[in-house]
Amino acid sequence: MKRILFTLSIVLLTGLCINEIQADYVQQSFAASYNTIRKDKGRWFITTTIDLHGQTMTLPNNCTLVFDGGTIENGTVVGNNSDCQAQKKCIFRNIKLQGTWHVSQIPSEWFDFGNDARKNLQNFRNLCTLTDDSHPGTITIKKGKYKVAIEKNDASALPLNSRTTLVIDGTLLLQPNSFTNYAIVRADQKQDIVIRGAGKIVGDVDKHIGNKGEWGMGVSLLSCQRAVVQNLTIRNCWGDCLYIGQHRRTADDYCEDVVIDGVTCDGGRRQGLSLIAGKNVVIRNSTFKNTGAVRFTWPGAGIDIEPNSPETVVDNVVIDRCTFKNNNLQFHGDLLFTNLPRKANVVVKQCSGLKKVSVRDNAYGVHIQDCDIDTLLVANLKSDANFSAERCRTKIITHQQH
Repeated sequence: MKRILFTLSIVLLTGLCINEIQADYVQQSFAASYNTIRKDKGRWFITTTIDLHGQTMTLPNNCTLVFDGGTIENGTVVGNNSDCQAQKKCIFRNIKLQGTWHVSQIPSEWFDFGNDARKNLQNFRNLCTLTDDSHPGTITIKKGKYKVAIEKNDASALPLNSRTTLVIDGTLLLQPNSFTNYAIVRADQKQDIVIRGAGKIVGDVDKHIGNKGEWGMGVSLLSCQRAVVQNLTIRNCWGDCLYIGQHRRTADDYCEDVVIDGVTCDGGRRQGLSLIAGKNVVIRNSTFKNTGAVRFTWPGAGIDIEPNSPETVVDNVVIDRCTFKNNNLQFHGDLLFTNLPRKANVVVKQCSGLKKVSVRDNAYGVHIQDCDIDTLLVANLKSDANFSAERCRTKIITHQQH
């Protein structure tokens, strides 16, 4: 007993000894876990708990993780053109994924989502890490409520890669923050994106900290090609529920071949949907309501088509059979078209609930067809603006020229 006490006293008095013993224990534990992995022809079989103890495990090239009753926990796993095969149950706990992966089916059940918004943020990022620009992948977020945080400006909880289908059947709840510019879901310079599901994306407008900025988006598409957003509800965002724009403010930078179908944008602080730069964009069968109802900021329209510069591309845009309700009528109302380029071409047809439509300030190429409009405001258009309203029932038409 005396010898044991003497040994312990030395360890307690010497921090270096503690650190060395801890490091040695971690290495031994990690090695013991690692040695349980059965490796066969590029496949690693995970049959028990692999505790990384905060360490990093780097996979060899083209390795496939096959989970057969085991998990990987407490550390970082770096993929190297890696794949993953598992049933729909938790296989990663307290894990950060890095490197390159090309997993085709990625269920949220693989990760330990819970009530910790920042831990959930890492898990959402992990879901995206398992995809790759060069391989198709489907991320599925099952039913349930998921708190999520944004950790800094210009960040996104779910930064999508090309060729990704994101299926949201749960509800993503952004926790209050003080940032000015972010997106819950973002695709930036990506191709072949699908974002769909019966779920909801909910922003923080009612509890946002401070009053700065207006660019907290629900879904943001920047300079993307071939993108679809379908059937989701996007609510209560600090900026816009849906933003279609550009990565750089140049004439040749824009989204192309975008479809917004069956989406509900509800309670966006600034806009329901902003279209800044786009070619071949279809917005159909969607609902835009309650814009600016909480902590309104300008412009405050259900849909605002407003390029960043006169050279920005806005071409072949169709708004078809959309519904508008309770958008801020004191300002621009349901639809706002402003500063569109001379080559613009926008068609609005068979939309309902239009209380106020504003076409103003050098907007070119706007054509409204077969719509009921309470108030149509036409202001400051050039003589060659190429504006038309055909087969529309309009109570009040106001022309303003400054």
